[in-house]
Amino acid sequence: MKKLFSWLLILVGIGVLLYPTAQTQYYQYKQEKMISSWEESLLTVDSIETNTEITIEVDSSFNNDSSLSDVVSVNTTTDIQDPSNNEEEERIAKEEEEKRKAEYIKENMEGILVIDSIDLKLPIIRGASAENMLLTVTSFKNTGIPGEIGNYAIIGHRNLTYGRNFNRLGEMKVGDIIKVVTDNGTFNYTVNEIFLVLPNDVGVLFGTKLEKRITLITCDPMGKPTHRLIIRGNIIE
Repeated sequence: MKKLFSWLLILVGIGVLLYPTAQTQYYQYKQEKMISSWEESLLTVDSIETNTEITIEVDSSFNNDSSLSDVVSVNTTTDIQDPSNNEEEERIAKEEEEKRKAEYIKENMEGILVIDSIDLKLPIIRGASAENMLLTVTSFKNTGIPGEIGNYAIIGHRNLTYGRNFNRLGEMKVGDIIKVVTDNGTFNYTVNEIFLVLPNDVGVLFGTKLEKRITLITCDPMGKPTHRLIIRGNIIE
């Protein structure tokens, strides 16, 4: 019994000694996995043309007592006239698919991105996956939160159709206002930096413990992108 107790003490001691190392390795693994996910998303944003025809309408009367679902409506459009049976079936299938996309956006969005200077008003979906980026602009997990200290990072495609997603992001200038509308309020940011980085530069996603920052990311130039266009702003308190 005494011998068993001694062995237990030894095992506990070894566990105590190894715990900090194991904990460090676990957090390092989680961090590497997060950065790998960020890098994959940054490499996925190359310019593409999608078939999604979703129109987002945002009620300007939004206030802190409103919910996003109350102020956002999503419409789908079709252009087919005098369809045959096959064409009618295709039209119905397309319309149903667009409705499913619209419902997914409404259920999963965390806010609305508004940039008056380039006439942009889009829902923001949490999670910068390739699938989400086909629908609208998306925010990176494990970056910042709108209105709070950190770096709220949003990424979007520059579609070939003029005015779609981040197509006009290159027209922005220092001093422009970026607005993020959420259920917790509306947060305004002033653009103070515009620059280019390489596609795998995840450093643009890091925040600080002092600033409330927003970062918009898209591919550059359109067509054959070699870099990422970065629009960065700080909150207007």
